[in-house]
Amino acid sequence: LYFSAHWCPPCRTFTPLLKKFYEELKKENAPFEISLLTKGNTQNKENRVPNWRHTSEFRLQSSLLQFLSDKFGVCGIPTLVVVKPNGDLVTDSGEEDVATRSSSVQLL
Repeated sequence: LYFSAHWCPPCRTFTPLLKKFYEELKKENAPFEISLLTKGNTQNKENRVPNWRHTSEFRLQSSLLQFLSDKFGVCGIPTLVVVKPNGDLVTDSGEEDVATRSSSVQLL
């Protein structure tokens, strides 16, 4: 779950790193998908993650976004929360793992 916003300078810096990391995982056939969670209107071209169509984008109501933020301890953006398909938390600081290029095995 990638908590981000188009207007956020740190998100604009992190997103290309995440994109590259994602593409590397996909080459390894890793079972890893990214869902972008934002308050912004993702139908609006300016609010979409630039040059990246490999994510599911969800525009959430404030209450649902707040629920997920609280559930996973999200205090700011960008934040990458990695969860298993059953919802179990793997890490709530995935952006640090991506930025330091931790192996996909550690994240998965």
